[in-house]
Amino acid sequence: MRKLSTLIAIALIVTIGGVYAAWNYAQGTTASVEITREVQMAQVITSGNKGTIKATPTNVAFIVDDKGNYEAELEASGSFAITFTHATGADADTINNGIAMEATITLKTTAGVTGSALLYYDPHTKTEVAPLTVNTNNKITLNNGDPTKSTILEASDIAACLTLANVKLDTKAENDAFHNALKNYTIVITISEVVAANPV
Repeated sequence: MRKLSTLIAIALIVTIGGVYAAWNYAQGTTASVEITREVQMAQVITSGNKGTIKATPTNVAFIVDDKGNYEAELEASGSFAITFTHATGADADTINNGIAMEATITLKTTAGVTGSALLYYDPHTKTEVAPLTVNTNNKITLNNGDPTKSTILEASDIAACLTLANVKLDTKAENDAFHNALKNYTIVITISEVVAANPV
């Protein structure tokens, strides 16, 4: 059977807002603070032969914050409500119980952007680093692996599948350079049915 999937693209922003801290840099006689916009996601629906998976975001934001001493860290807030609606003619088990689902976290880069444009030059270590990478464990089992018609995917669980570069952004110029590299990355969340392997 065809695997159902929902793709959700989230553009990362490096500045922060809400209950988070702030990147504060003295610029001449006036200190500045950068305020963020939270990333709001529109509902995404994908259909297949068993039914439809729908992902509806609530206050989802991925933010690079100052955890102290100008050290960058990835913060996440909000969640996605995941719902499955069976198709006409689906089997009784699917109608009654739904399907088992998982989320797979990947990154994509802006089309046409390659090489050093995707990297941040860290003046402290004098090396170029990828600002964001995907961990080896990039799958999230939803509803403890049990079939369901509705469940929640937390943004914090998505963030746990990613690693932000271990960098210090001591100056506004370093912050801007990190942001320029990071803005070329998009988090992609694929929500799909868990298809059991065929017995041998």
